Amino acid sequence: MHTAAQVRLDDLREALVKTAIQQGWQHKYAKFGRRGRGTQSLFVHSVNAFSIAQTLGPSLFDLSPSDTELASVAAFFHDYQKAENTWQEAAIRFIEGKSTTDADFAHDSGSPQMRDKLESLLREVDKSAGTDLAVQTDRILRIIVYTHDAVNSASAMKRKRQVGAIDPLSKVVRLSDSIASIKKAEDIKRKVNDPDIPAGKDVSFEYHTVSVIRGVISSFLNEAVTELMKEMGYTPLLYFGNSTAYIRLGEAVGPDDPRQRLRELLEAQFKKFQDSEIFERGLTEGVLGPITQTKWPSIHLVRERDIGPILNYLNSRPFTNKDQAFGRQYIEKSREKDRKKGHTENMDAINRLIKTSGTVSDDAIVAMMVSDFNLLVFVADYVKHYREFASRAGRGDEFDQKVTQWLKDTLGDFVPDDMNQIDNTTPASKRVATIEEVWHIGSENLHKTKDRREQITQRSIKLLTLITREFKDTAPPLVADEVVTGLLGDIEHIPVDLLSGDELRRLSTEVSERYLKGKSSTSRLCSLCSLTSVDDAPAGLFGDGSEKFSNLMEGGASIGSKRKAQVCPLCMLEGTLRKFYFGSPPYGTLLLLPDLSLSPDGFRLWSNALDDAVRSENLGLGIGKDWSMRLVYEHLSQGGIIDSSAELVRLLSPTKNDIKHLADFLRAERGNAEDVDYTVVRKAKNLNSLEGLARAHLEGSIVIDPYLLSSYSPKFRSERTSYFTASYALTFLNGPPGLKDEPVSSRALRLQLMALLLADVYHSKVVFIEGYQPFIPTEMRGMVRVEMPAPAANALESLGLKSTVQLHELDENLRRLSSLVRIAMTFGEKIGNDRLLRLSSMNRGAILRRVDMDMGKEMNDQQKHLLLSLLENMPAKPGEL
Repeated sequence: MHTAAQVRLDDLREALVKTAIQQGWQHKYAKFGRRGRGTQSLFVHSVNAFSIAQTLGPSLFDLSPSDTELASVAAFFHDYQKAENTWQEAAIRFIEGKSTTDADFAHDSGSPQMRDKLESLLREVDKSAGTDLAVQTDRILRIIVYTHDAVNSASAMKRKRQVGAIDPLSKVVRLSDSIASIKKAEDIKRKVNDPDIPAGKDVSFEYHTVSVIRGVISSFLNEAVTELMKEMGYTPLLYFGNSTAYIRLGEAVGPDDPRQRLRELLEAQFKKFQDSEIFERGLTEGVLGPITQTKWPSIHLVRERDIGPILNYLNSRPFTNKDQAFGRQYIEKSREKDRKKGHTENMDAINRLIKTSGTVSDDAIVAMMVSDFNLLVFVADYVKHYREFASRAGRGDEFDQKVTQWLKDTLGDFVPDDMNQIDNTTPASKRVATIEEVWHIGSENLHKTKDRREQITQRSIKLLTLITREFKDTAPPLVADEVVTGLLGDIEHIPVDLLSGDELRRLSTEVSERYLKGKSSTSRLCSLCSLTSVDDAPAGLFGDGSEKFSNLMEGGASIGSKRKAQVCPLCMLEGTLRKFYFGSPPYGTLLLLPDLSLSPDGFRLWSNALDDAVRSENLGLGIGKDWSMRLVYEHLSQGGIIDSSAELVRLLSPTKNDIKHLADFLRAERGNAEDVDYTVVRKAKNLNSLEGLARAHLEGSIVIDPYLLSSYSPKFRSERTSYFTASYALTFLNGPPGLKDEPVSSRALRLQLMALLLADVYHSKVVFIEGYQPFIPTEMRGMVRVEMPAPAANALESLGLKSTVQLHELDENLRRLSSLVRIAMTFGEKIGNDRLLRLSSMNRGAILRRVDMDMGKEMNDQQKHLLLSLLENMPAKPGEL
């Protein structure tokens, strides 16, 4: 429950953010380095300083709530003078390697002009938050100008004449700014001797770092380590892509066994994931394998309450609902197999089944038999898995005894050994015998009942529920020992001993030996991260790329037998977790990293923004789908700014056709709006009609029953989905953006535009990672990192753009690339699949002539106006800015 003070603080933060965005601080520098290294926007830096001041005010400086609020506001505006054009121009010159002077970067003036500027900003905040900060302009200015050290004594005297003596709150803001300015988490350690720390305070600064970002599993590790640090008395101040900086007041506390506690916290993260909407929606894809591959690859994730939804899902799939045509083909194939082997075993069984099954057609009864058997394949595989678990735990005899009775009560006169004969390769004769037992359990004739399948499904649910309830403790843990060991190896620094000295030496030796063995022809390493492998990479998790290897693999290492890629337990688990987002392996990942760093308040803004984006993905709407983006492209091409996720979602609004298509589907399936089940996400209107439900669902206000929409096309979240944590966010792409047969270089241009848009909206740095490759954080020189093939780089050059985009270049890049893609969408169809590359090499006149030749009189006045407005953004000659 939020207190009145917290609500006031939230309103104040929202007003400050709104004011900063209106001033364009998201595109202005606060921190910068040569060639764009270590840059941070004025917006992000201000939010971070505000957040840190909120933490330090009451805890370290013993400030009252009113003084904490004042210090936090001053911290937010402490660099407001950097927004001046002269300061920003000097920053750009420095980034470009041009000459600058110290005077160019002065930003602590107490002049009347700067006072008026600050008062104007505070009045804007007052309008939004209902505060009266503007009346304290003079004091806030005095706090701010003393945040920065004077260049010399003359400057110090001038400052004192302008605003008076230093304010006591200046120390709070100065320390907050100093912490917000660190470029790496480990730099926080240097702050322990900061002169602004009050005397007599027992203060400690620490950090934790992980060496690699694997994806979802690394976020679990980060969250678990952060929680462990909190239990030890540390408070997070700043999040970095792979690390977190903390402060602690007083003595450290903590568990007696940090390693065991960390394991418990990791398990808690997995359980939290199991309770998430992502797990519920992706349950069937995440814990089931394709029918032609390994069943139940993630069986240890299945809880009692999951069995019903999973088996009901299997019951609805095409492979468990074969039609008469399939039955006819199955009979013919069985007859042909008997002929080749010189016996009649299969057909004898099929004929017996047909003869004893009543008046249903031959083809239909065989289709029913195969359908029911396909469902039993998954049931039998579940039983086999749990029998193995129980045997390993020394409870094999107990399992056989209990499950034999449960089988008789639910499916027929079977014993656990019989389950070994039920799989995809079982011959027709044995399939028939199995199904005959199921259909004739006791005195029943299930095949003659209308609810045959429903009865079999419910009996199967009962069987697997009993097994899970009784023997769940024998199943592998959520976090296996080898996973814990691997994750501990990912931790680069934490101020607690998770490993003994002997263990550290052993790990160091293993790393050295692994590298040496990697030079041999027999070593088998994980082809994704180079850890010791344990298994072949299944295509069901990793796709066709399971026979590839990443650039992280050590030189000379063997890929594996038959060149099949090998994966370690960590990468296998990462693949499993991502399967909950998409049934098929994702094409790649856009990794969103903090703009240098992110404070807890910055994370709140980030998470709210990403929540908005996730809600916009319903039924294919989202940044991965061209047609949904047309309004976004037009908005950007006209010089518009998308300064929030809410604005992006608004521009991704569903079309009338989107709404009609979904409403027609709901009408065919349910008939009336009252018969459609849905969950309310946020307040929505007009939910008494199918059209109203369709609109609300597409806008993300409600979520219609996923099972109802399972047969609807386009599918749920077909383009992208996001997972975020305080340190980074993952945006998964289900497939490459753009046209089906578009060249790689053309797709790279689309990825560049997508990454730039995400960087702008979420005030972040963005890296595109193909497939499942882990990411080792390194310093970025620009806002985005997308691999650019030579043709794509040439295309950017023709547009007057560069592959490495700096903060001040975001607007121009978004405007030109959006114009290029929008022209290609409406006017470039006849140019070919490489239209982006070809259009980029043309000047305005050439594009105009080509469009006139291809479309001519087909263009209406609206299209002509659109084309001319888009062409204004293209270079008059290739390569011109």
